[in-house]
Amino acid sequence: MTGNVWTDTMNRRFAALHRDKADYSFEEMAKIMSAEFGIELTRNACIGKARRLNLPMRDNVKLPRKQTKQGVRMLKVKTTRVDAPIPPEPDPALGGGLTIYQLRDGVCHWPGGGVQDYPPFLYCGETAPLGMPYCADHTARAYSGWTKAHR
Repeated sequence: MTGNVWTDTMNRRFAALHRDKADYSFEEMAKIMSAEFGIELTRNACIGKARRLNLPMRDNVKLPRKQTKQGVRMLKVKTTRVDAPIPPEPDPALGGGLTIYQLRDGVCHWPGGGVQDYPPFLYCGETAPLGMPYCADHTARAYSGWTKAHR
């Protein structure tokens, strides 16, 4: 029943059919109500109206599967293992340093080389104070314009 309004007369008739000893199914009640009131009602419209009127559910109503099924449905996921490439060793001709794979806490993360350089990029690798990303020299360069007003 799309766009139609249930009147008080329709609600009373529906409740009477629901209580009837003939134990009509919701599909049968929809057909009876459609014929009596000259509108088209569906089984689902009657189920919804019964819920809104707090009428007890019928034993012959089949609930959708997702409502009756208990538990969680597990999905099988296929995983593939991808090994990370072995990082190249730093090239001594480039002045040493660490690759991105070798960076850890406590070492300077200052990138070396130019902006347009291609991988493998190298990083400073000097000892850095705990909680800081850069060594003392690179911290001074990074925060030279940083003042208390910016904090």
